[in-house]
Amino acid sequence: MLSKTYVEFVPFRWDNVGGWKLTVTAVLGSLLILQGLGRMVRRLVLMPKFTIMDDIPSLGRDRKDGKIAGRAVICGGSVAGLFAAAVCSHHFDSVVIIEPEQSANEHAIENPKPLEFRTSADGKKRPIAVRSRIGQYFAIHAFLPPIILALERLFPTFDKELDFFGIKPIAFMNRMSYGNVPIPAPFESDDPRAPKILPITRGLFEALLRRLVVKHVPNITFLSGSVDRLEPSAPKDGRLAGVRVRTQQGEKFEPATLVVDATGPSQASYHKWLKNAGFPSLPRSIEYDPRIYYGQSVWKIPAKLRGQIDKIIPSGFQPGIIYNAIPDWSTGEQTAFAICVFEGSQLYLTTAAWDSGQAPKSLTELRVYIQSMVSAERTAGFVFELLDFLEVHEEEISPWFFDAMIGKMSYIQYHEAKGLPSNWVAIGDASMKLNPIYGQGCTKAMIDAVTLDTVLHAVTSYREHLPSDFSEKFFKKQAPRIQGLWDGTKNVDYGFSGTKPAKGDSLKTGSFQRNFGRYVLYTSIAACKDAAVDLEMLREMIEFKLGLRTRSASSRSYPPSDPPAYTDEDARALFDIPHPPRYFGQTTRLRLPLAVPQSGTGINDPFVRAYAPELSASGIDQLDWLKFCDGLNIAMAATPPLRVLDTAGIIIGFVYHWALIAGPIIQVGARAGAHALSKGLTDRYLRIANEDFFAPRGLRVRLCKTEAMRRIVGEDTTQPSGNQTLKKVGNSAERIGLHLPIIRNAIVMFHPAPTIDTSRETDVTRRRVAAVQGYVLPLEYDVPPAELPPGMMDKVSATLGKVDKWRNMKSTNDTDKARRLLTEQQAYNAQAGRSQTQGGVLGIQLARDVILDKLSPNSRGGGSTAKVRTKVAIANRKEVAKTVAILWIVVLNEEQDKQIQDTELVDSKVDIEEIEEMEWEEELRREGNDDMRKLKP
Repeated sequence: MLSKTYVEFVPFRWDNVGGWKLTVTAVLGSLLILQGLGRMVRRLVLMPKFTIMDDIPSLGRDRKDGKIAGRAVICGGSVAGLFAAAVCSHHFDSVVIIEPEQSANEHAIENPKPLEFRTSADGKKRPIAVRSRIGQYFAIHAFLPPIILALERLFPTFDKELDFFGIKPIAFMNRMSYGNVPIPAPFESDDPRAPKILPITRGLFEALLRRLVVKHVPNITFLSGSVDRLEPSAPKDGRLAGVRVRTQQGEKFEPATLVVDATGPSQASYHKWLKNAGFPSLPRSIEYDPRIYYGQSVWKIPAKLRGQIDKIIPSGFQPGIIYNAIPDWSTGEQTAFAICVFEGSQLYLTTAAWDSGQAPKSLTELRVYIQSMVSAERTAGFVFELLDFLEVHEEEISPWFFDAMIGKMSYIQYHEAKGLPSNWVAIGDASMKLNPIYGQGCTKAMIDAVTLDTVLHAVTSYREHLPSDFSEKFFKKQAPRIQGLWDGTKNVDYGFSGTKPAKGDSLKTGSFQRNFGRYVLYTSIAACKDAAVDLEMLREMIEFKLGLRTRSASSRSYPPSDPPAYTDEDARALFDIPHPPRYFGQTTRLRLPLAVPQSGTGINDPFVRAYAPELSASGIDQLDWLKFCDGLNIAMAATPPLRVLDTAGIIIGFVYHWALIAGPIIQVGARAGAHALSKGLTDRYLRIANEDFFAPRGLRVRLCKTEAMRRIVGEDTTQPSGNQTLKKVGNSAERIGLHLPIIRNAIVMFHPAPTIDTSRETDVTRRRVAAVQGYVLPLEYDVPPAELPPGMMDKVSATLGKVDKWRNMKSTNDTDKARRLLTEQQAYNAQAGRSQTQGGVLGIQLARDVILDKLSPNSRGGGSTAKVRTKVAIANRKEVAKTVAILWIVVLNEEQDKQIQDTELVDSKVDIEEIEEMEWEEELRREGNDDMRKLKP
């Protein structure tokens, strides 16, 4: 009947169809068939195999044949462990979560307790670790739609608990850029189709999960303790009987029908438990190291300032990603930067740098960081406007800082293993640690949990134990779902030159996928008519793909950790030393020493660019001197010096603050009772400069601390008195205390700094030089801008040029404004008082109007005279403290240099210097920082 009806409805005769019509009909019919088959394959094969979308609806569903009579033991109570526990609660009679950190269970179900802070050696406010085992506890996360969908299925009260914490999912607005080229958002902010994300920190998300578990899943209990080992079943049938746990009350045995390893990056099963339990056939683990350093500063914006920030940020001050600059690896870019608003009013400034050892620790360093990016010229203008605003209100907001080295990534190939325990699985970071920069770690943990739920639902004929192939089935189903996460993030990391690839790989591994992905991304951006795409960059990329252009080799790190092994040739490349000296045999002694200060107290802060004309008589012209200074600034940005002239007498001592330069100074093997430190680029640079440039002219150059400089130039002729160690500790404590509101008020009250006269010199560095006027050669500051030597940017930071550029943009600083305001307010108060006696109340008003008309708009207001006076006193004290902390370049005659003891330590060509244990400990005590003892091997 069907055949007859069809023939009658569509009469078809072969002789009615021409040749070309037949061809078109056949092609279109084939395409339709293939399209249908493609959809069928995607829907029935690819989606179930590579995604969890078909499995999410089964979450929270009761088992058809009732729960499994037994207990699931979850080893680890962080995100992955809580996901797994929620899943297992629907399959087993009971679930126990074993969590080593007691604090995790104590503040489980309420808002995380207020953070406690400490002040680090660099004067920054840093949070005290709440979860010592969770490195990303303070880091921001944008939890993706699959997580939200899964939690809604597992916990019907999910929305209610979000309200308890005062958070809600938001539309994912793609305010991202690739190589600082904006990526267009596919949806408007009010489009109901826009996917939802949950923008909160890891700490708050963990508290939310634990509250959901504790409040709404009655068959889950928590046990505070550490799993010591896995206990195999008595008749060794390939199962686990349970786990042994160490608690405060002693060791106890926890029986288990299923054991889930959610121990995170420690990967305890792989590194210890399985082998000790008699399962030695472990699979291979793939490891690579992207060498990423992550940093963030958190600014809780007061309500009165939010309106002003709302006008600065184009999208307004609202939760979500405000700006996200993803590096384009092909340009040599190695740094990422993001601005986010999370958890209400908290503004996050985050950085991530590949092949790096430190994050920016101030707004000044953050500006340098951003301006040093390869694509810096395309940075959105509001970014720097926002940084300027935050700098003005930094004291009021009191931000806190957090940074960390990410560490190695690893993927344990459990799906290839044979002979694993049949009732054991590993999830989350315990089986694969992904680069957290890409935000896929918690998504991977949810994929594992959903996969576990699917495999458990497939267990329908349970008797006494789980099936003997349960573990194997889980890992086989898990592998294709997480393989893409591993390949995708690893391939991108391999685009950065500092990444250490996995064994058997090279940085070329995955280059096709990496290049193709970049091509597709830029092509998609260009296809969007509203995209602000850089067509020249797209053209360059296409030419590179066609082999018509070679990729730029420029790169940047900020600053490097595990620095390269610098050679004497690297040092000489920084300074083209005239050889033989053009003025050899015609030089004269210096009338006075030359002293040039650093522009700031940071390790990477450059020395001031200035020249003393009297140097020309000693054979050093302006060009050669500036080349020397520029090279030294670059060398200092790469690796600080090991020793400088110390404060306790004219003796070569260790450089300041080892804790801040622990990365650049490498500890190498040494004999017992000693430490061996490797000299870096700065040490080589100064030694070669003395040998080849200064010594032939009868001169020497040294790096000095301020007090040593004052003594060596003769400005301070007193002998050091008192305990120098206590003095150093006091100086360090004062610098830290000046960042704490209550303490700094006490410091300026009982230990005020002398009044600083800014009428003659408004620049702080020039004031420092003026303080030793008559004891050092006069300087000229009108010199050409810095020129960086070619060929060195692949090895060292471009901090010098970027700092100079930013400093030249600043006409004055907040301290000078406060001093000017104090002078103007005092003048106003004095004149207003005189007007009151002469013209009554009206006279006061008129006098006030006259004076305010004369004042600059920026100087009106600013608080009472007493407050401004206190602010100026604090600024004076800070300036004095910073002056003590900076370094100076000092050039002196050879006979003066001979008065310095132990110069052979810095002039030696030996690359490794051994420090006795007693001297090492003494230096740590002098720095007054207990954390430095962690540098001990």
